[in-house]
Amino acid sequence: MAKAYFIPLREPELLLWLQNFNTKIATQGPVLGLTAAQITDLQDLCAKLSDSITKAEESKRDAQEVTNAKNTLKASTLSDMRLSIKNMKSTVAYTEAIGEDLGIVGSEQPFDPATFKTTLKARTFPGYVNIEFLKGKSDGVNIYTRLKGAANWAFLARDTASPYNDTRPLTTPNTPETREYMAIGVLDDAQIGQQSDVVEVTFGG
Repeated sequence: MAKAYFIPLREPELLLWLQNFNTKIATQGPVLGLTAAQITDLQDLCAKLSDSITKAEESKRDAQEVTNAKNTLKASTLSDMRLSIKNMKSTVAYTEAIGEDLGIVGSEQPFDPATFKTTLKARTFPGYVNIEFLKGKSDGVNIYTRLKGAANWAFLARDTASPYNDTRPLTTPNTPETREYMAIGVLDDAQIGQQSDVVEVTFGG
């Protein structure tokens, strides 16, 4: 019984397949009766798709590096800003009017660790799920996940700066899955408050 033709769908395997086909068709093509022009056309197709896949992966890595750099700079900058504002507010020259003018006077909303409840927003991108969360005055959040329909939550990560990117591959290759996420606030390395509402997304890989 003749076997069906095979072309892998997952891009890491597809990239290797294209590289092999591009090399071997030069030898096997004439055996199969292909002309030089046909062989060149096939090699061009392989090269173009390989280049496109490689550039897409590089762009994904670059985007992640830019996001990580932004989050690091944001955390350090805001930490320095908070310290400067705290010092300004401790000077004898400081007044509420100055604070209002600088936009550094917030509303009086005491933080209650017992009732704190973060909120989540999840969006899918090629290769990962982006999860935004509300940190408030907590140190960060513990993020949990499960496949829709599963009974138990699995710990995914602790993050101290929104957003978090879930880059895990599909459980079953080439099979989209619905993932659920929830999070709980963390203060002084201990979970606090209430768990967030559950959000779900369909991730295709």
